[in-house]
Amino acid sequence: DIVVLETGLGGRFDATNIINSPLCVVLVSISLDHTKVLGESVSEIAYEKCGIIKDSCSVVTSASQQTQALSVIKETACNKNASLYITDEARMFSVLSADISGSLVEYKGQKIKIPFCGEHQLQNAALAIMASEILSENGFAISIQQIKDGIEKASIAARTEVLSKAPLVLLDGSHNEGSTAALAGVLEKYCKNRRLLAVMGMMADKDCSVALKNLLPFFTKVIAVTPSNPRAMMASDFSALVEQHGVP
Repeated sequence: DIVVLETGLGGRFDATNIINSPLCVVLVSISLDHTKVLGESVSEIAYEKCGIIKDSCSVVTSASQQTQALSVIKETACNKNASLYITDEARMFSVLSADISGSLVEYKGQKIKIPFCGEHQLQNAALAIMASEILSENGFAISIQQIKDGIEKASIAARTEVLSKAPLVLLDGSHNEGSTAALAGVLEKYCKNRRLLAVMGMMADKDCSVALKNLLPFFTKVIAVTPSNPRAMMASDFSALVEQHGVP
């Protein structure tokens, strides 16, 4: 009944842009990434991503979006005569409890377990719920129970994924300014008093300095590795960067 297409890179020139009449466009958090292709600023990247907004469609984004990105989204939606919905998770639902395994929230009288930790995942859940409500208003009957079931059964590999609780082992594939800041938020909230050891490697074309600035304050030691990828930074080079920040 529904096809969910995730844009590969940017939006304006991505292959998914061949769809000329999407029912609902969802723009999640926009931060600096793929700058050689998409642009050097958040505004430029947002412009490329807004290429998926089509005439008179519905657009969903978050109130927590960076100001520069939100400005471009609002302007594009206006130019395309698109209906813009800006979610605010603090108003959509109340958080009943939260730990490293996720958050329990209440939405329209229904308790929903969001199985991912971090405040950024509350924002993502709010976007998913709003998109579901828009689809429901357009002829696809989606109940609150189905929204609850969908969120609680969702899984995202390598996004602050808890592989083990004793000892605590987290797997995370963050690689840009926004995602490493989100991971830092999780470590600050749930791992502040723990001795943390990182096994870490990155691609040479990513902004390693920003990632290290966000994450290294939480690590007592880093084991540098070379990822199995032609774009990988060599472990020796990555290790040197880590030690420049004073972490062994």
